[in-house]
Amino acid sequence: METRASHKIADNLSWLGVQEVFARLSGILLVVVLARNLSTSAYGSLNICLALMAMLNLLVQSGTGSRAVRLTAREAQNVTELYWQVTGLRVAMALVVSFVVIVLAQPIGSFLSVPPLLLGLSVVMLLRPALTVAWAFKGLDNMRPIALSVIIERGLVFGGVLLLLPLQNITAQAVILLEILAGLAAAVFMRARLDALIGGRPPPRLGLGEWGPMLRESLPISLAAMAASLYRYGDLLLLGLLAGSSAAALYMIPNKVVVTLLIPALLIGTASFPSVSRIMQTDIGAAVEMQARLLRLTLVVLLPASALTWFYAAELLTLLFGGDYREGGIVLKILLLSVPLFAYAIFQENLLLAVPRPRTVMTCRILASTAHVVVSLLLIPAHGTVGAATGCLIGQLLFAVASAAVWKTRHHRLPLQGRCFAPLAATGLMLFALVSTAATLSVWQSLIVAALVYLVSVVIFRGISGPEAGQGLHYILGKIPGVGPQS
Repeated sequence: METRASHKIADNLSWLGVQEVFARLSGILLVVVLARNLSTSAYGSLNICLALMAMLNLLVQSGTGSRAVRLTAREAQNVTELYWQVTGLRVAMALVVSFVVIVLAQPIGSFLSVPPLLLGLSVVMLLRPALTVAWAFKGLDNMRPIALSVIIERGLVFGGVLLLLPLQNITAQAVILLEILAGLAAAVFMRARLDALIGGRPPPRLGLGEWGPMLRESLPISLAAMAASLYRYGDLLLLGLLAGSSAAALYMIPNKVVVTLLIPALLIGTASFPSVSRIMQTDIGAAVEMQARLLRLTLVVLLPASALTWFYAAELLTLLFGGDYREGGIVLKILLLSVPLFAYAIFQENLLLAVPRPRTVMTCRILASTAHVVVSLLLIPAHGTVGAATGCLIGQLLFAVASAAVWKTRHHRLPLQGRCFAPLAATGLMLFALVSTAATLSVWQSLIVAALVYLVSVVIFRGISGPEAGQGLHYILGKIPGVGPQS
């Protein structure tokens, strides 16, 4: 039974990994295409709408997902009973929220520097969270359909934008329409898979009597999630409010670059959580040791990549997104300072959730989000995107410090060994090599010298050991057809 469960976890994590990599990489490629084909004002308006809809998605779902997942996990046949309860409530919430947004589209659009027509069109996207049955597959411990639906959705959006390129007809409205169609296609795909799994769709039943208890249990979760989402989307909405849609675009592009760099940390953190949860039951020290080792190895990859991006920030933004975004270089440099803090927070949060102490995590998140929004609100009027980036950095720093302080008072040992600082020292030497050779060597020659300096330094400082490097190389080669052991 334990072996079967382990295989199931590994299979789920594999599909989630594929989903995450595909969504992130297709996302950054989509950003490159859109940034080069939309004005900064149009691109900023598009992202403000998407951010607002992402927050309203949480209200539409009303926190019902966690309840439905729990009940489905307890008894698989609960799916048929919950099917229309959840869908009915979510569709009702989507209609109410959409009506309010459409009625108030003019003042909200003026408030956030977004065309009211674009805002009114965007509310159709709320059908996706209303119709999704991802909760059922989570409860049935089957992540494959969820991953496939995300791949289908993001693939359709990216493919649609590529088809519009030759027509030179890419607009913010066209992108929103693609998001709507792709979201509905993903929802239909998941619903068809679930219908096949449970042997047909249950007969329609509103179940109005169950909505009250469901909302009483789930709505506080939804409101807490919306408050936490301010950490992710607050800057964008504040920039739209205080500095205009063009400023929002100049902030969003560097933010996307940083999120892409964090893919390894997010994947490693997600994949390690089940193991940490199991180890925590018997040996807290071993769990902390495991997270400290994973943090160190994550920093070995993240820090040099972040440092190179920092060094060539303006040039990178110009190369990928066009000259209009060159001035976002300073914003990118500030946001990159939060990368090691974010990486640490992932593994520290894993430990807190594995104990488990979810309320502590929520409290730290709310504290950090509040500081983030307040600092941004104070700085954006005078400093624009730089103020927003500073607020993000302070918020992430506060979360890392607060979660570490809480953990240390209870368990004394942080997932931060002395060897975790080895990648930082090696990265410092790499930057010194870049600066020293920039005037005398070409860019590529400087990069080669810097890479050699980093690799030698990180080994000397014991940031990574020979066996660890060998295991990593063996794993990578094992995934290449015709090279690995399977051949």
